[in-house]
Amino acid sequence: MSTLRAKSLQVTQVDLADRFDFSDAIADINPRIPPEGTIPFRETYADKSSIFQFTLQSRMLRTIAVHQN
Repeated sequence: MSTLRAKSLQVTQVDLADRFDFSDAIADINPRIPPEGTIPFRETYADKSSIFQFTLQSRMLRTIAVHQN
C-alpha cells in the first residue's frame, strides 16, 4: 500500500473531477474526523484500487491511497 499525504499542496475535488468519477453513489462520508469530516471515494482499475479522501465541506484533498487488490 502507498499513501501520499497532501500537506503542502492544496488540491480540491474539482481539480481532479475531469479524471476521476467522484459520484456520490460511491461516497462513504465520515463525520467523525475533525474539523469538518471527510468523504472518501474509491475507484478500481484491474487489480488496483485508488482511494481519494477529501474534507467534507471544503472538498480539499486529504489523502490518496493506492491498494493492490
